[in-house]
Amino acid sequence: LILLTSGTTGIPKAVMLSFRALLARLALNRLSLGDDALGNTLCVMPTHFGHGLIGNCLTPLFAGKHLVLAPVAGVRGAADLGSIIDTYSVTFLSSVPTFWKLVLKIGKQPAGGSVRQVSVGSAPLSKELWQNIIDWSGTNNVVNMYGLTEAANWVSGATSRVSAPEDGLIGTMWGGDAAVLDDEGQLHIEGEGELVLQTPTLMVGYYGRPKLTGKVLRGGWFHTGDIGSIDGAGVMRLTGRKKSEI
Repeated sequence: LILLTSGTTGIPKAVMLSFRALLARLALNRLSLGDDALGNTLCVMPTHFGHGLIGNCLTPLFAGKHLVLAPVAGVRGAADLGSIIDTYSVTFLSSVPTFWKLVLKIGKQPAGGSVRQVSVGSAPLSKELWQNIIDWSGTNNVVNMYGLTEAANWVSGATSRVSAPEDGLIGTMWGGDAAVLDDEGQLHIEGEGELVLQTPTLMVGYYGRPKLTGKVLRGGWFHTGDIGSIDGAGVMRLTGRKKSEI
């Protein structure tokens, strides 16, 4: 599978994902989310990138569960979200913070109480928005996800069922290992620095760009370019980016 990424901050890169990486990601997603939560999954996301395709669609399908593709998208989809959830007894959905900002402004809350988990990812989730989603959805199991196309979608998550909402909190790894790279180039399992990952879901590389691949895949670790911290319990927090492009 080849997915394009980073078109908003630079020249798009074509990420090559093997079937083995995809199967590993789906298995780890199911293990971390739980098949019960996936019972009636709603996809409100486009399916041309990892969050929508792998997280929202392939994960519940490989679990043998029901998948509902949102009948409408955009602003109307946000406005109708509550009724869509009630109509299909939706148990799980995932989207981006921008979508939820729309929902909170114009969407009527669901009344059926079917939602078991809400995941939010692909962009930073503020503490305030996180709490507002909890209040709107009627579940305290709202998960802030951290993922990258290069790792076939989600790699970690933090649920409000366990930890209070907090800016930058992305939880523990969903399979694999994380470390931080300090300014001297040394790896540490806890501390602050650039987040680097080892996971069976990593990409083969960037299509046709071996030099760029070599910059981010070094010694078995994927260098994310994200700055953050890992505490003694393996809980990760994001604080910034190693570089920014406009």
